[in-house]
Order: sequence, then structure tokens, then C-alpha cells
Amino acid sequence: MLAQGQSRAEIADKFGISLSTVRQWIDPEFYEQYKQRQIERQRNRTPEQRARVNARTAEIHRNWSRERKDRYCEYQRKRYLNDPKVKERLRQLAGKYRNTAQGRISGKLRLCHLGHCDRFPSLFRPMMEAITGMSREEYTNLFSASGESDHVVPLCAFDLTNPEHVVRAAYHTNVRIIPVRNNQIKGKAIPEGLDIMSLPWSKNPAAIDLAQAFIARQLARLNAGKV
Repeated sequence: MLAQGQSRAEIADKFGISLSTVRQWIDPEFYEQYKQRQIERQRNRTPEQRARVNARTAEIHRNWSRERKDRYCEYQRKRYLNDPKVKERLRQLAGKYRNTAQGRISGKLRLCHLGHCDRFPSLFRPMMEAITGMSREEYTNLFSASGESDHVVPLCAFDLTNPEHVVRAAYHTNVRIIPVRNNQIKGKAIPEGLDIMSLPWSKNPAAIDLAQAFIARQLARLNAGKV
């Protein structure tokens, strides 16, 4: 069954098995000795070594569980959005909401947190740089992680025709990356007693001017029927 002159790694790749299984096939006695040495090594570990190994194993399981949950949430989201009835309902709601100033501006603001900087309008990029105080590359790297972008304070809580509200809504402290399912559960809950003007931003006066120009551009496109 085993060809002569092949290394253990080549045999493992050929049959799609682990090296330990290949050792067991080729030399069972050596494998038993190797296994006993590993067991003895585990028994002789100090408490510090055991704690370190347990912490590493726990971290591996946490990461695996988190990745599995994210994959499941992504699957459910695609399954939900591919439902014909849901597609039609979302299309109707998007069209109705997009035909308002609040809806048009919030739709553009959501684009800035997905990391697709090349898709931004030429006026939008400098506005985001002025609002956040970061370069385009830094801003993209901050929000290019897996998951969905979520506004800590939802966009519906802001008056997006007010430039001071826009710079606070788009500031990076108001945005986080969370799993898809968590974003769906959160919804549009607005914290009680919230003062929008107390939210942080970069204090850059240029951001106000650029936000005003951005709002004017979106309103002009809305009035022209370019939705």
C-alpha cells in the first residue's frame, strides 16, 4: 500500500491523513513509544505550563465558536434577504425612505463605514477625513473588519439636514463592527435622555463646511429626482 522512497509527509498528503496516523501505520512500536512520551510529558507539566496550555486551548475554542456563529449569522442573513417576499418588501421600504432628505443622506452615510473608499463621491471623502481627523487609509483599515457596521446611536436619532448632527453621526466613535445577527437584534433603539450635541467629534471647523456641502449636494440630487 505504501510506495517505497516516499516521506511520511508525502504519504500523509496522498491519503489526506495526519502524520501521527502515518507513524502508526509504518512503525506501530515507535508510535506507542512516542505516545507514551507525550503522555509522560503532559503529566510532568508545571502548574504554570498547564495554565498556559489551558488558556491557549480555551482561546482556540472561543475563536472557533465565534467564527461558527458569524458564519451561521451570515448564512441566515443571505437566506432571509433571498426570500422573494422579503426582497419585495425591502424594495418598497427603500424606495419610500430614499425619497426623503433624511433617508437619502443616511443611505450615503452608511457607505462610509464599509471600507469601499473608491466608491465614495469625490466630495464625501474629504468630509469623512475632516470629521474623523484620520486619513482615508486609516479610516478604511479601522472599518474593514468582518461583520456589519453598526451605529451606536442610530442615524434615525439625528437630524441629518443639520451639518453638526452629520459630523457626530459619522464620527468613528459612533461606529463599531458587530456580527450580523447582533446588528439585526439591536434594531433602532435610541438611548433615553440622549443629547446629540454632547457626542464627540474632531472639533474641526472644516468638517462643518464639508458636511454642509455634502447635505446640499444630496438635497439637490433629491430635488432633481436622482434617487
